[in-house]
Amino acid sequence: MKTQNSIYTVLFYTYSPSNMHSHLVLRTVLLLLILISNSSFSASLNKSFWLGEGFQQTSDSFDQIRNHRPVLQAFMNQLPKGGNLHHHLMGAIPPMEIIDVAIERGFCIDTQYHFAKCDGSLQTVKDFISQEENREALIQKLRVPESTDTTQVRNWRFFNFFPLVATLFDGIDSDFVSFIREKAAVDRLSYIESIIYWNEATGPDQLFELITHFPIPDPDSTSSLEDFRAKLVAQQSFQTQLQSAASQVANALKTSEDNLKCTDSPSLPACAVTVRFLHEIHRTDTLPRVYAQMIFAFELAQRSLSGSDPQVLGINIVGPENNDTALNDYLSHMKMLSFLKNNSNYPLVKDHISLHAGELVKATVEDIYYRTTLANAIQIVQPKRIGHGLSLMAQECLQQSSAGNEEYVNCSAELLKAMLDNDIAIEIPFTSNQRLNGIGPKKEHPFPVYAGNNIAVTLATDDPGILKVDLTSQFVEAVYGFSPNQTTNSILLSFDKVIEFTRNSLEFSFLPGQSLWVKGGTNPRYQQRVSACLDLESEACNNFVSSNTKARFQRDHELKLAGFIGREGIQNEFLLQHLSQQL
Repeated sequence: MKTQNSIYTVLFYTYSPSNMHSHLVLRTVLLLLILISNSSFSASLNKSFWLGEGFQQTSDSFDQIRNHRPVLQAFMNQLPKGGNLHHHLMGAIPPMEIIDVAIERGFCIDTQYHFAKCDGSLQTVKDFISQEENREALIQKLRVPESTDTTQVRNWRFFNFFPLVATLFDGIDSDFVSFIREKAAVDRLSYIESIIYWNEATGPDQLFELITHFPIPDPDSTSSLEDFRAKLVAQQSFQTQLQSAASQVANALKTSEDNLKCTDSPSLPACAVTVRFLHEIHRTDTLPRVYAQMIFAFELAQRSLSGSDPQVLGINIVGPENNDTALNDYLSHMKMLSFLKNNSNYPLVKDHISLHAGELVKATVEDIYYRTTLANAIQIVQPKRIGHGLSLMAQECLQQSSAGNEEYVNCSAELLKAMLDNDIAIEIPFTSNQRLNGIGPKKEHPFPVYAGNNIAVTLATDDPGILKVDLTSQFVEAVYGFSPNQTTNSILLSFDKVIEFTRNSLEFSFLPGQSLWVKGGTNPRYQQRVSACLDLESEACNNFVSSNTKARFQRDHELKLAGFIGREGIQNEFLLQHLSQQL
């Protein structure tokens, strides 16, 4: 007998021989029991959402405008979006902002367009860009626009950006933090979890000096991994670097508050945007260096999360996944992350892991890597969030055949079930996927599979400065770009599903404290609030959110959503004007 909240959804993959890139084509269904409450692929869940009488009217109006991009854009501009959980600080700053900061701080530039501190042999950035052709060439180096370049060229340009600006990011820059807060306020965001390395240009080398004579860690030996970890952590210089990193993060956030004059003008929109950080690990380095970075990131996050005002909330592994070293050591990286995740020294970091995984294009890597990296990340590490996850439908896992031999078998359905059972969210930055990987609505992007199977989706910008995008555009792409009118790889998103995406961005954040929402059982997400907050503005709710940061952000978001639906939704005169012109 079928339960009320269960349906069978089936996924089937096949290679399309007519496609020159052998893209995976979504066809029909392989068996997977999932918990969603609507049997259509519109991915519609709950209609009440605690948002008042205006919800249904706004939802109906949303259905009218979903296929009219300019009106939908205006609508999404006003939508409170919650948080942005897949965001790189280095990639969030636009070219001209980077150039202006470099000039202001007296930086120079070398012949390969690397920003550098002046030593008498280099030309200043100010002098360099005084010639228009130099200025335009530099701007082109600092962005990845829509262009006729191949995906491989765009991908190369993107990852080549970071070494160019590393010296400018030698530290967490308060001006850049202020900049992303201002941009987020315009985008109707209240929270950003930004990925950083505390001292991009010199920090890694300082760390690596400490492990020069360490034996290479064995990913299959817990004693080897623990010996390496304990030996590194015991060094005073390591502890000094940890303290420097924590102090630098705290100073950047405080200085940003001062720069924005938030004490004097707390009502400024940018002052209502909170920034917290994930510390990154560079996957393209040697195995001992990658492991040392992992230990540093776990130690820093554990220390921060143990304090009264956590600012580094978790870890992430970054870098081109198709790099030879990253691919060859991928399984080792996952084993080392799993070891640290389950290490008793890092209990607070255990559920604060997000991983870039499955960010691969079949044509650029060996088939075995394309078919297994995402599966390894999910099965070995079980992070709370996955970034990108583009190769989902190709994933294969080792299973024992009827003859007793091990063989690779497609396991995309099993991975979806694992994500659902373990509450693993997927972070999706559409523009990044399209520009850097060539995967979009018409290129078998797995977004309809994730969303249609009730995996928690959070939309994100990735590197908004380089890519010149905001979160509003990602919401528009989700609704318009993947609509049945635009592509056969479609999903018809309901307004309540869009609201769910905004809620996911806070529910699956690494903010400390309890959630506003009751979890567990067979209840769909966001069906029941904690008893203290049945009335969001009650004294009991005020007391609850005062000691639970995550719930405080969620309560504020619910109030903003209610205001949007009641006062600022499609009934807004500006939107009505657009509607009358377009329909």
